[in-house]
Amino acid sequence: MTGLLRTCLAAAVFATLMAAGGCNAVGAAAYAAHGPTKIKPQYVFGKQPVLVLAESWGNAGDVSADAAQLGDLLPKTLTDHEAAKPIDPQKLERLRDQNPDKYARMTIDGIGRATGAKQVLYINVRNVQVDAPGGGQTMRGQIVALVRVVDSNSAETLWPPDAQAGALVQTQTPWMQRADNPATAQRQMHRQMVEQMADEIAKLFYEWQPEHETPPQ
Repeated sequence: MTGLLRTCLAAAVFATLMAAGGCNAVGAAAYAAHGPTKIKPQYVFGKQPVLVLAESWGNAGDVSADAAQLGDLLPKTLTDHEAAKPIDPQKLERLRDQNPDKYARMTIDGIGRATGAKQVLYINVRNVQVDAPGGGQTMRGQIVALVRVVDSNSAETLWPPDAQAGALVQTQTPWMQRADNPATAQRQMHRQMVEQMADEIAKLFYEWQPEHETPPQ
């Protein structure tokens, strides 16, 4: 569809709906012309360097591997959408490897300062679950995390302003066919969960447009 044809079609929809009357008509016309409403970022990092710190603190379950994978993937996702300027994850890895005992006692803001970050995007992975009912051929996964932004100098939680522990973010994959190899299926499922979670977290920090939205009636 050319730009001229799209404009004419939008104008025709607008005129028809205005004839029907009411604010709903205007809203529907706007939807026809521009699509779903864009979602504003909940927090803007600006140009200061940001450390992505993902872990599973206080979690009795073994989800550290998923947290580590999320910590590696999320910086790239943020960069791709120009949502932040993340610090190289290898800086965090080197800090951890130099003195693991000392690192384990460091605070979130202290880790941020040690890596040269002005802000820390802190993700605490709380739960990872894979469902495969009845040993069947389908499976799906769910991951839940608390997300917050911490100032490296003051240790203040900058976002969310009303939840010091962080904003709850969760995602669930669609049902998927299991691979012939159970170990391979598990790895693929965990990878998809982490990718979806990275996408959901990144969307908190840049403007984006949903694929679908219920048009105004």
